[in-house]
Amino acid sequence: MTDSAAGKKPVLACKAVTKTFQEGSLKVDVLKGIDLELCRGERVAIVGMSGSGKSTLLHVLGGLSLPTSGQVLVHDQDINRVSQKKRGLIRNRHLGFVYQFHHLLAEFTVLENVAMPLFIRSENRTSAFSQASAILERVGLKERIHHKPGELSGGERQRTAIARAVVTRPSCVMADEPTGNLDEKTAARIHETLLNYDGQDGFALIMVTHNMALARQADRVLSLENGMLMESG
Repeated sequence: MTDSAAGKKPVLACKAVTKTFQEGSLKVDVLKGIDLELCRGERVAIVGMSGSGKSTLLHVLGGLSLPTSGQVLVHDQDINRVSQKKRGLIRNRHLGFVYQFHHLLAEFTVLENVAMPLFIRSENRTSAFSQASAILERVGLKERIHHKPGELSGGERQRTAIARAVVTRPSCVMADEPTGNLDEKTAARIHETLLNYDGQDGFALIMVTHNMALARQADRVLSLENGMLMESG
């Protein structure tokens, strides 16, 4: 934990989290008792071999998949002990997601895509578009707000996805290989946008990446090996 995070209350934590997949007689223990805490302002990178369970861990932390055992706490609330609807509300209020593939809605403009999480929480269109416009300007897409995703470059689509993830001012942003589908120069810019984005209150960032050079720019680098999370040298 960084000095700036020391003494702060975690916005996201997991305690003794396990995840087991079973198909017939085949049983695979992917996560084996994961403990983790993240505070506002922390930037944490998770590395590990392909298939080590990095994405599974992120899905469990984000409430997209339930752990086999253990707790996942968002602002001290165990998201696995609430209804699916309540879990969705917690994700919308406190968490932002960026994936390797942007998952933008092709039929909507950049501005509409970024405003979508605000529409989901029933904010009016004027307020939602105003907030989305401000975020898009911050990530350098002011001139592209009325374009459709198909009219953007790969890097522009990922910056749009980042804007969508932070528009709700989340407590934590989760990024799963956000630069894995981009060339090296574009990947570096996207990574810089994520690491250096300074929202109103800041947010915790947990990012899965295979790029060690980029990972080392985070405050902490954790390695997922044999289902266990450990500090990476």
